[in-house]
Amino acid sequence: MNLTLLTHLTLAVVMDFGNGRISNRLIVSGLIWGLAFRLLGEGSAGAVHFLMNISIPVILLFLLFSLCILGAGDIKLFSIAGGFLTLTQLCYLIPVAFVVGAVIGAGKIVYKKVTVGYAIGTKTFMHFSTAILIGYFYYIFHGRELIAIPFNFLSMYKEPWALLGFGLVLTYNGERGKQNKLINYLFYPVHLLILGLLRIYLGI
Repeated sequence: MNLTLLTHLTLAVVMDFGNGRISNRLIVSGLIWGLAFRLLGEGSAGAVHFLMNISIPVILLFLLFSLCILGAGDIKLFSIAGGFLTLTQLCYLIPVAFVVGAVIGAGKIVYKKVTVGYAIGTKTFMHFSTAILIGYFYYIFHGRELIAIPFNFLSMYKEPWALLGFGLVLTYNGERGKQNKLINYLFYPVHLLILGLLRIYLGI
């Protein structure tokens, strides 16, 4: 984990929520720090890797910017990340951030539909910097279960009963348990049938 990159991404989210834009000073600061880390760690070759990695998000995502789907500040944030990360890590972060963004966007649409109503074609604004930051957190904690599990359960603060599963998850040894195909195939439809009958019986 690079605390400098994490700091810049966090500040970007704060700025994005505060005034709807990300300061170019923060972008320049992130690029300078990224280049400095590259030069210290890789020497002159780091400058080449740095230029290549910060250019990739611009090339890949320019079309989305042209279509007004993604903001310029969001692409710049990906470039900052590219200055710190390897090419493989950057190519991992970008799709993860878009998946997170899709989940957040879908959640906002559902929330609007339930609360104020939502008409098809209505634009829904989202701070994509949040998706990038969450995507970076996912990258940091991916494969580190003991660190990731508490963060996953903290996200369930609205469902406190989910915390009961905390201990069970920690006991998982990574191996597949005994399988019974009949039970696996029947469990889902049967339990839905039982719940449906209970609903009819209780009138709820």
